[in-house]
Amino acid sequence: MELIIYGTFLALSLVAYGARQVAKKGDEKKTSVSNINFKSFQKSFFLVYFLALLGDWLQGPYVYKLYAFYGFKESQIAVLYVAGFASSVLFGTCTGPLADIWGRRKMAIAFFCYLHILLSNKNVSKLLVAFCRACLWWDFYLYVILHL
Repeated sequence: MELIIYGTFLALSLVAYGARQVAKKGDEKKTSVSNINFKSFQKSFFLVYFLALLGDWLQGPYVYKLYAFYGFKESQIAVLYVAGFASSVLFGTCTGPLADIWGRRKMAIAFFCYLHILLSNKNVSKLLVAFCRACLWWDFYLYVILHL
């Protein structure tokens, strides 16, 4: 089994390296972005965005441990996670229009508020988790598109 995993990893790594080499040849033809304001925005955006991703990634293992600590079976935890991702699909269709109404910056700030509530409270609905995840995947991208 380990041989299959390592072999797959090596094969995918070689494919990724080959794709990068092909893409590098196309980079020579492109012109670089010289707008200093956009580069400054890009650096500040990525700092905040990667912190948001880190918060979302950290939530998974801790919430799993929390559920296990409170006596949930593994199958029940799996159902909770699937319900969260499924409701994220539903909320994903409405967070874009909400960002248009309320503003992308407010929605990004709301994401951090929701994330704080999620990580500090054990009795949080998976619907709030789904809304938070939908905010993460929609609103930050929309915020960047606005500034292009």
